[in-house]
Order: sequence, then structure tokens, then C-alpha cells
Amino acid sequence: MRSNSTRIGSAFVDLNPGETKEVLCIIPWIPEIVNDGHECVIAEVIHPGDPLPSPLPDEFDPPTYHQIAQKNLTVLVMKKMRMMPLQVAAPIRVERVLHVATECGGTLDKQTLKQVGLENYRPAKCDSLKVGLTLEPGCEEPGKEALDEEVKLSLKPGTARAVYLNVWPPELKPRTYVLLHVISRDKKKVVGGVTYILISAVED
Repeated sequence: MRSNSTRIGSAFVDLNPGETKEVLCIIPWIPEIVNDGHECVIAEVIHPGDPLPSPLPDEFDPPTYHQIAQKNLTVLVMKKMRMMPLQVAAPIRVERVLHVATECGGTLDKQTLKQVGLENYRPAKCDSLKVGLTLEPGCEEPGKEALDEEVKLSLKPGTARAVYLNVWPPELKPRTYVLLHVISRDKKKVVGGVTYILISAVED
């Protein structure tokens, strides 16, 4: 039902007659575990020349409306491994070959630690941290060939693609942290990135 559904996000696509494309919605979906993890994912394709009825019925009813598709999923609670989608994009007029890599280590200054609520934390070693990058979503085990510390992407002007970061959290002592960096480079020039602060899930 629309009245009790949760909207995830939307995306746009241009299609020629008879053409098909994959459409990427980069909004992360964080499911709530209800009904033993059973989730119904709904997708709607809207075009002014082929609209849904107005007003919209509360029921999605995919068999009746060809603009609507439904997929049933079972969500498993994972206590350790975490997969996070990241978007990598090229400028509108520039084609890019990007190398996206993970790096671990470093420290935060006292002011930054205070701002993020980690005032009395100290840096830890990265020895037990396992990370990997993939171009497709999935739950791979560390050490498999599908997981790499670096992936290469060729992007046409104005396009974007998802890269999936898989993290197996390190065993950290209370009040310690590890910095995990995901860095995008065009040749040797850094053109983007994000840093995660990893701490223990249980603090004393």
C-alpha cells in the first residue's frame, strides 16, 4: 500500500524507442527488519505519455499496471560485514578513467575528534581491518578474487556508476578508532573521496 510504504529515491533516464537501460538510484536503502525480513520492493516507471491513474490508488497492484514492478526480498541481519554503495561520476563534458582505492590509517586532530563526539579516542592499527571494492553488489567473503583494494572505471561524460565498499570491522579496543579512506584518482590526481571513522560497536 502507498499509505504505509517507504519511499527510497528516484532517477531519470532517456530512452529511444525499443531501447532498454539500467537506471541507477544512488540513494542507500536501509531496510527495517520486520515480518522476519520479508520486504517488497516496488519500482514505478513514469512517462507523461503513459501516466498512472489520477488520483493514485492506494494499492500498487503490479498485475494491473504495467508501469509498476515488484520484487520480493528477504533481508538478513549481518552482525559484522557491511556493504556501502558509493557514487563515482564524470564531468558533463569530460570522459574519465578513474582508479578508486581504499587506504587505511591516519589520525584526527583534537578539534575534529571533539566535533564528532570522540574527544578521548586515540588511533589504532589497521591490522584486523578487512576491506574490498566491487563493481556489483553482493556479500563476498574476504580474500576472494572478487574483492580488490582498487577498481578501475571508464566513465563517459556526464555518467555515473556505483562502487560497492565491503567492510569487515576490525577488532578495536574501547575508545580507539581507525580511519578508512576511499579515494578516487584520475591518473595520479585525487578527484574525490570519502573517509570513514571506525570505532568499536560496544564501548565501556
